[in-house]
Amino acid sequence: MDTGQLGTFLSSDHLPLLLSAAAILLALGTILFTASARRRHREELTTLRERADTLWREVDGLATRLIDTEIKAHLAACQHLDLLKDVSNTSSSHDRRVLQDKCHSLHEGDARDLINQLASTIRERSIRNS
Repeated sequence: MDTGQLGTFLSSDHLPLLLSAAAILLALGTILFTASARRRHREELTTLRERADTLWREVDGLATRLIDTEIKAHLAACQHLDLLKDVSNTSSSHDRRVLQDKCHSLHEGDARDLINQLASTIRERSIRNS
């Protein structure tokens, strides 16, 4: 096709046809780009949901252990107080001390460690996922 024929083709008679073809190509390109972006977005959303589920499973496990430890500490403290209130001297001071130590160990040791572990897990996951 020489330049004379191209000039004739681009004349005002064919201009609407050329604009329509360009609009169709632009619309098709936009549709393909949007479909690709939507697919990537769906994949990213699925990945984020999996990460969030994993985080909450870990947090739930740690929270359950923390609650169990707090319950054990509370029960040991109740047992200790019951022994202190016991009018008869059937319980020895050694038994009371053992229960007091158990309560202290559970509450101050295990529970504190679990809280620190829980906070660290949440912090690490938050930093890693952001």
